[in-house]
Amino acid sequence: MENVLPTAMHRRINLLNSLHLTTNWISLDELAEKLDASKKTILTDVQYIEDRWPEIISFEYQNNNSIRLLETQNHSIHDIYTEILRESNAFALLEAIFFNPYENGEYWENKFYLSNSSLYRLAIKLEGSLNKREMQLNRTPFRIEGNDERKIRTFFRGYFLEAYGIHGWPFPIDRQLVFDLVNRLNQDFNLGFNDLQLVDFAFGIAVTIIRERQGNLVNQDARVMNNREEVQTKLQQYRLDIERIVEPLKVHLPDNWYDDFSSTIYWWEFAWDNPQEEVRITEQGETFIKTVVDALGVSLDQESHQKILRLFLRTYGKYKIYPYKRYIIYNRRWFSSYIVQQHLVVFSKIVAKALQELEAKTKVPWYSVYYDDMLCGMMVYWQDLANKMDQLRHQVQVGVFSDLGVDHVNAVGSMLARSYGDKINLNLQDVSHYGLAETKLANYEIYVANYTMPDVPAEKLFVIEDIPSFKNLNDLRQLIEKSRLVLPKDIPYLQEKNQ
Repeated sequence: MENVLPTAMHRRINLLNSLHLTTNWISLDELAEKLDASKKTILTDVQYIEDRWPEIISFEYQNNNSIRLLETQNHSIHDIYTEILRESNAFALLEAIFFNPYENGEYWENKFYLSNSSLYRLAIKLEGSLNKREMQLNRTPFRIEGNDERKIRTFFRGYFLEAYGIHGWPFPIDRQLVFDLVNRLNQDFNLGFNDLQLVDFAFGIAVTIIRERQGNLVNQDARVMNNREEVQTKLQQYRLDIERIVEPLKVHLPDNWYDDFSSTIYWWEFAWDNPQEEVRITEQGETFIKTVVDALGVSLDQESHQKILRLFLRTYGKYKIYPYKRYIIYNRRWFSSYIVQQHLVVFSKIVAKALQELEAKTKVPWYSVYYDDMLCGMMVYWQDLANKMDQLRHQVQVGVFSDLGVDHVNAVGSMLARSYGDKINLNLQDVSHYGLAETKLANYEIYVANYTMPDVPAEKLFVIEDIPSFKNLNDLRQLIEKSRLVLPKDIPYLQEKNQ
């Protein structure tokens, strides 16, 4: 829904995205071309961002034509996105309508100090974005409507989570009571939610209560599932908890409150058209997991397996219930996914290919829409994945040479062994430097020497000081890690053509 924002702010968000995802210098010419703006405009935007959020970020310039972003260590750049969202007139209006529907245009003009024409323009922008998500902004009086109430509730729980984050609470109900209920449900139903999911669950409860209070209920036809009665029966045990939460709203729960409540709160249970669909998608999930595990060649424990399968099933449920972007202007998963792809290259490419193949077979946008969610979720749920991936890396064959003699070679070798441990396999020069001329050099991946070796390819030679400096050791570490990497070309699955 970025188009709801003013053009300048939309461009500044894209500028932040471009700078945030790299630690390298970016030329102003590249940014200007990417954002379809002049260099002068880019510099004006940079100055605006730096002046607006100096406690969060700053910028460095190089040769007056390149720039990079610097983040402070005690703030998150994510805070900028939430502030942009909450300070937008359009989203402020949308949020206010959510909490206080059925007011006319004059009411909103007075509340936000808007002219009639300004309110009209904001409403038109909102209508366009909402319509793409099967929702409508009715202006006689102002209210949010749609044929599927679950889509409306899903949209707003996502909006509030993005706008207020884990630490915010914009709802007129007791936060602690809601989280007490959430923690009970998480434990009693064995949901296995992490902290972010618990907050999302709490926001879902709050949004549901408020929409129900306003008389907006889920249509019966929208809730088809094979074990609906079991979920609803279990939920009835929490009636007193719900009544305590809604008491300040002066709402009396109807006898069948759980019927509407459960279809939104436990949305993943209501995603299935029939039991056969659940079985089929479960089988697809198992096949997907096996494909990734076999391609990687690393182990997956049973608990991690179940968490990833649950992630797969709930991702499919998201697609069934709300097949649209689940973010407004800031896709937190996209940023995290970008970092995972940098650190776990092979893992990321295997997941990408497996999802692409699945999407081609099922026409569900597993890769094109849900790749970031699946990649980040699997990285989190796959216990000890980083260490397992590191174990796939091979020892680097390192030859150590010196023109100061064998004793010096041994001393340098001892330092390297202490610094890099079993990441390297050391091969120490065991003859005098003058005897090397008569010896055929073995083939090593890296040659470490305190002098230039003319017979060694330049890309394999690493020259050190007589006593390796800290810079020598750090630079050599980077070269060793690069040499140890398992690359996509080393994975047979990634060399196979897509079926």
